Amino acid sequence: KRHAAGGANVFDQNYQPIAQSDPPRFTTSYDRIVERDLQILFDRVLTDLPGAAYALAVDNRGFAPTHNTKFSRPPNGQREHDLVYCRNKRIFDDPVGIRLAKNREPFLLQTYLRDTGEVINDLSMPIVLDGKHWGAVRIGYDSARMMG
Repeated sequence: KRHAAGGANVFDQNYQPIAQSDPPRFTTSYDRIVERDLQILFDRVLTDLPGAAYALAVDNRGFAPTHNTKFSRPPNGQREHDLVYCRNKRIFDDPVGIRLAKNREPFLLQTYLRDTGEVINDLSMPIVLDGKHWGAVRIGYDSARMMG
C-alpha cells in the first residue's frame, strides 16, 4: 500500500515481455519499485514458517512482481534451471493460480502439482488495496514438513 500511496500504479497490467525468457517473464511500471520490500517480507515467511516452500503475491491475473530470493535468480537460458529458479515476474495463470488470484473469500487452500513436479499445498488470501481487489498473497507448503 505504501508504494501505491507513493505514486506507483500497482494495478498496472500492461505486462511487457522480458526478452528471451523461458518460461515467459514480464515487467510492469511498478514491479521494480516493490520487489525489494516484498522480497524481504516473503523471505522472512520462509524463515519463520516451518515447511514453507514459497511465499509471494500475485495480481488478479496471476502476475508475480517478485518472488522469494531463492526463486529470483538470473536466468541462464536453460529452461530446466529457469523454470525452478527464475519464478519472479511470471504470470501464474494455471487453473490453481487463476483461481487464487481471483478469489475474494477470506482464504483458499488448494493442493496441486507444480510445474516443477512437486505436490504443494497452497494457502492464499486476497489482497485488497483501498477497497479494490488487487490479487492474493500465497504461501506454498509441504504438509508433511509442517506437521512434523
